[in-house]
Amino acid sequence: MRDRAREADIVVVNHHLFFADLALRNGNYGSVLPDYTAVILDEAHLIEDVASEYFGSQVSNYQIDDLVRDVGMLKLEALTPIAR
Repeated sequence: MRDRAREADIVVVNHHLFFADLALRNGNYGSVLPDYTAVILDEAHLIEDVASEYFGSQVSNYQIDDLVRDVGMLKLEALTPIAR
């Protein structure tokens, strides 16, 4: 299928596969889809949610509380100012 897609003028994929391909292209792993110059997204009612799954981050209240507690336990030492 990849060879057929590479030879095709038009490849139809859903937005999940499109964003998976974008995520791979942003890393060092190559791509799933062949190179393209234009994209048409149809029936992508939840595109914001799907894009957030691939490129977003979440932080919970528990994680913030845990971070604040850990930072509060750090021993702070006086720093020497950088000479200019």
